[in-house]
Amino acid sequence: MSNKACAYCGAAADTSDHVVPKCLYKGVPNMAQVPRITVPSCRECNDEFSEDEPQFRDILSIAGDPNPAVNSLWEGPIPRSFKEKDGRARLAALFEQMVPVVVNGEERHMVYPAKDERVMRIIRKVVRGLAYHHGVASAVPDRYVWADVLKYEIPPTVQDHLTAGNAGEGVLKYQFGAIGTDGISSAWHLTFFERTPFIGLILESPDASRIDEASAGDVP
Repeated sequence: MSNKACAYCGAAADTSDHVVPKCLYKGVPNMAQVPRITVPSCRECNDEFSEDEPQFRDILSIAGDPNPAVNSLWEGPIPRSFKEKDGRARLAALFEQMVPVVVNGEERHMVYPAKDERVMRIIRKVVRGLAYHHGVASAVPDRYVWADVLKYEIPPTVQDHLTAGNAGEGVLKYQFGAIGTDGISSAWHLTFFERTPFIGLILESPDASRIDEASAGDVP
């Protein structure tokens, strides 16, 4: 890594980073042999991301209906993590994101991933890492990436022009494409666990005022 630059900040890279948090794969059947996407990284960036990734995994695991990939995480890795040194704090952080709601006359609790900055920081990091991996852009600063939960279906005519990628069946599927208009360099559609979609935009400048953020976080 000594001759490479960090994919996230451009500093000298002295390690590598899993673009898709490796904690998403632990315990998932048939994932042990799936090639993971890694990029050169400096230790400062790597350490910063690692602090948010457990919260990212836990929130995504309850932000939708259960499925085999999510169930496998709750059958081992997630409960075990709550027994670690900082497990109580992480469990408390998870409960803090649960909001009481009434659905069809029944009381439930829901989480809103876009309202948790730790979750969105990892979403932006995944977009930045994938952009480097695919040669779209490198060392994109965090402030140049806008992301939110996907609120509207992407028209099929648009999807036909996007490049598809897969970072592990049942863990992450994504699409991306160059934009080059309205100050947007590229767009990214990420779907985690086959049911939790996000949209990410890499901007040509950090001025995202043209993007309506007023409704960010309204979708569970």
